[in-house]
Order: sequence, then C-alpha cells, then structure tokens
Amino acid sequence: MAGGPCAAGLPGRGSLGKKRSTMLSMHYIFIVCWLEPVQTAEKAKPYIFTQDQAVLNRTFFPCFYTLAIKSTYSASVKVMPVRENTPSFPLGNCSLADVIVREMDNTGEDRPLNKLFCLKLCFDAFLKIAYIDKFKFCSVMAEDALEFFLEYFPDLKKKGVHKIEFDSWLNVPGWPLYLPDLSAGQSLMKPAEQLSELWAVEGLDMASIMKTNIQAWKTYFLEKIIEKSPLSRGNIEKQEEQYPHIVKSNNAELRLCWAQIIAKNRHQPGYQHVRSFLSCQGKQMYTLPVYHALWNGSEEARSLATDLQCHLTSAPGQCPQLHQEDHRLSAVIRAEHEIQSVV
Repeated sequence: MAGGPCAAGLPGRGSLGKKRSTMLSMHYIFIVCWLEPVQTAEKAKPYIFTQDQAVLNRTFFPCFYTLAIKSTYSASVKVMPVRENTPSFPLGNCSLADVIVREMDNTGEDRPLNKLFCLKLCFDAFLKIAYIDKFKFCSVMAEDALEFFLEYFPDLKKKGVHKIEFDSWLNVPGWPLYLPDLSAGQSLMKPAEQLSELWAVEGLDMASIMKTNIQAWKTYFLEKIIEKSPLSRGNIEKQEEQYPHIVKSNNAELRLCWAQIIAKNRHQPGYQHVRSFLSCQGKQMYTLPVYHALWNGSEEARSLATDLQCHLTSAPGQCPQLHQEDHRLSAVIRAEHEIQSVV
C-alpha cells in the first residue's frame, strides 16, 4: 500500500526575529524510519516512511493483545481495480483440470490412506464396524477402548500384548516408554553431521569430504560447523576452496552462517564478508548473532564490530533507527565480555 507525503508547516523567518531559531524535533519509534539525504536517489531531501511489521505494530499504538481494546483511526486507501477476467476456479471452462480432479478426489471415502485407514483389513473391520457398534451414543474412556481392543483380537494375548504397561502410557507424565523415530530427519541430518566431524579434526580427509554432496542441507551443515568452531588451523581456508558457492552466495541464511564461522574462527581475510553482510541487513535475526560472535572473538573482531557501528548509520539504503537497537545490544554484549574478562 503506497503512502502519502507528510508535510510540517513552520512559521516564516520574519515572525521569529533575527536572534531566534526554530528547532523541529520528532520522537520516533521503530515503526517510523527515515533515510538521510545521502541515502536517497536524488541526494537532496530526507525520506521518511513507516513499516508495518507484526512485531512493531504495538509500538505505533501501544495496547494489550486483546480484542477488548479498540481504537478509531483515519486512513487513505487506494482500491486496486477489479480485473475484468474472472478467477479460474468458479468457472469450469477456465479451471485447470488438475484443480478440479484434486477437489473431487479429496474425500476420505475415495482416498482412505489420507484419513489414516492404512492398516490391515482386520483393523478396518474393528474400527469401522465393531468399535462403532460397541460405543455408539456414549462417551468412551481410554481404558474401555483398550479393553475392547484386546477382547476383539484375542490372539494378541497369546503374544503377551496385554502385559505391556498401558497404564504408564496413559497416566504417567513425560515421554512415552518407547518413542521410535519415524521421520526421515535422521537420514537427512546424519550426512551433514558426519561431514562436520570430518572438518573438525586436524588432519582433513579431503577424499571423503569431496565425495559428500551438501546441496540438500547446506544451512544445517554450516550450523554444525558453527557448533564445532573454532576449527583447526587451515581448515577455514580449505572450506573456502571446497565451497566457493557458499562463500559467494547471496542467500541471507548462508551468509549469516558463514559470517559467524569467520568470526568464531578469527579468520581475518573473511572480515570483508562480515562487513558486507552487516552493511546490507536491517533485521536483528541476522545481525545480532554476528555481533555476538564478533564480541566474543579476538581484539580485531571486536574492533570490526565497533567500526561497523559508525559505518551502518550512514550506509546507503540503511535505516539508522533499526541499527540503534543492534548497537545498544552489541554494547551490552561488549560490557558482559569485559566483565567476564575481569572475573
């Protein structure tokens, strides 16, 4: 939604006298931001704007998160024109065939596997017929359902199923006695964890490292490298040679992880990457982890964090207000580090 200009009227020069001056002050909040003239395209006037993020909305209008509080407001809204052509779904002649087929097929009767009826046929008979006839029109306790289940399948008692501590499963708090990992997460994460172990040792097995393809889990692999940092001497240089697509990537998640790796390993040749990354970011979820790593690093890293505080306030395209909170928090991190050093 496009906004409109904000104009502030000031008295003329003659009405103030020769020795009087006019000072215009504005108490801003993070939802209201501005760019200095040097940060704009024409380099002539400052540019003020508001940003509507969920975390900042209540700073614009402070209130509790409840429907009981209401407030009137005025706004200028530009309604976009309605398209002449109709949307595709209501009209069959304009609908995609796969959309229609999907909606017709999205029923539990036609797709039983989608509704968890994916077990043996004997269990289908128990669930669809016997269970419903037994407990129709009444509330069901877990103990009653379990007892009826064992009665319906008497062969389970021969296998000793009735000796399982079902009472503990139902009434004892905490994790179940047996919690199998049925997800594919372990098979996806294990290669990344094994590869990070190879990079953590002093003598690198480059033959095994080069055989592993990290394309499917690059971010998770870098997070494991962060956990194992600092690495042995020379390993960061080898990573730069092995993964140039990560070092030169424009993806914010990859750049964040790589900046943290550089800071934690005190890799000075990579400080330019950290400077470039922090200079183009305004979200604290990307900047604060890097500041943490810098202030917990070497003297050169802490000096870089200090220099960045002065640089970011005048960097083109950056909002000084958004970085002031970063600066405040980085100062807190620095103070905590100095206290720990003294102790």
